[in-house]
Amino acid sequence: MKKVACAVLLAVGASSTALLFGCNNGSCDYVSKCPNDPAVTQDDITGCNNKMNDPKCGGLYNDYLSCYQSNQTCTSSGVTDQTITNGTCGDPYAKWETCYYGVDGSAYNDGGM
Repeated sequence: MKKVACAVLLAVGASSTALLFGCNNGSCDYVSKCPNDPAVTQDDITGCNNKMNDPKCGGLYNDYLSCYQSNQTCTSSGVTDQTITNGTCGDPYAKWETCYYGVDGSAYNDGGM
């Protein structure tokens, strides 16, 4: 598991991932800045690590994760504002998504990762 001294990150489900601040490294055990976000589970951390360690697209996922953690914005109810946070990180997310899912939308065979 990657450890990052200058920031922390968490993955919450397939569509919501939390991000990191300014190091250009994501962390799969990031603690959300938003107090009412659900706690990260071991399954979340494992899924995140699998994406980050992917030999083909892991660097792009790390770029997205770093952006997300750096720019995480909370709503007034204390949960991550996915629209703002993901909007800010749309470019790195699109690059990872294109690598992972390809142009036709089907994930490549990543050897079980």
